[in-house]
Amino acid sequence: MYTNRSIALMRAQTITMLGFSGVGKTSYMGAVYKELSSNPIEGFSLRAFDETAHCNLYGVGSSVCRGEYPSGTDIRESYLLYLNHHSTPLFPFIWNDYRGGILEKHSRELVELQEQLRKSNGLIIFFDAQDMIKRRKQTEKQLNVLSSLLFNKSSEIKDGLFPISIIITKCDIIDKIELFTSTGFISIFNLMSQISNSKNLISLLCLTQVGTQCRNLQAPILFIMINCLVKIIDKEIDEINERLRNVNQYQQSIGLWNEISSAFRGRSSNSEKALNAIAAAKESLSKVENLEKSLADLVKYINDEERESNELFLSNIFQYKP
Repeated sequence: MYTNRSIALMRAQTITMLGFSGVGKTSYMGAVYKELSSNPIEGFSLRAFDETAHCNLYGVGSSVCRGEYPSGTDIRESYLLYLNHHSTPLFPFIWNDYRGGILEKHSRELVELQEQLRKSNGLIIFFDAQDMIKRRKQTEKQLNVLSSLLFNKSSEIKDGLFPISIIITKCDIIDKIELFTSTGFISIFNLMSQISNSKNLISLLCLTQVGTQCRNLQAPILFIMINCLVKIIDKEIDEINERLRNVNQYQQSIGLWNEISSAFRGRSSNSEKALNAIAAAKESLSKVENLEKSLADLVKYINDEERESNELFLSNIFQYKP
């Protein structure tokens, strides 16, 4: 784990979260943090970088689980967290919270959001189940802007997938049939259908309940973590290949003169550099193997959850081969 905050921020993956004030973002964040920090799922857990953030998020989660909900806010917040697997830190990530009003067509912050999505490794967007039924036009406007943003993002992706978790909140206080037949819900499914035809996007739709009884908290955030792990593994493999290229260059320049001149100048010889590069490559390879095991466990969890639940819907089934 990185003990220096600046280094952790440089290494961190980025997740962007969208939702109108009052939709339940803070409640969800607190509840899922409390759950995953104290009760790991399939060995996966969350931990805030600093103790103050941990106490704040855990406190919100504890209050929510007692039925005490925080007041809505339009303040943008950012959290630095870690994803762990079997108590081993995998990577840090920044959880950026944007207000949902940013999806209004004339929002001045829309350009800022577009830039944020370029830097993001995943998106979580929240919709209020009650609003989907009662404020259909507002939901459809948000989805139109969101669709434009996502497919602009898709056109910029050269390889890999960009995951989107769509969370419908407050599903315990509405009639499910009324929700499923609402134009807002149908529009979301139409968006997921478009995503399923994209080469670079994948989405998870999740109906959640947060309060004294919680449902479907972990899947949306862990779904996003899959893409983060893939990016990290790809970077490690690139570094391994670079080290192996260096080994080849050093080995081609090994000789008596290099050994003597390096010793005279107090520098590492090419043979020593080659051995060091090989050791570093082996260490990175061991790290990649462990990350791939975590990734396989994560993919299996998401696919199993989707198959077994009638409240989780994937636009595509993940296929992963280590």
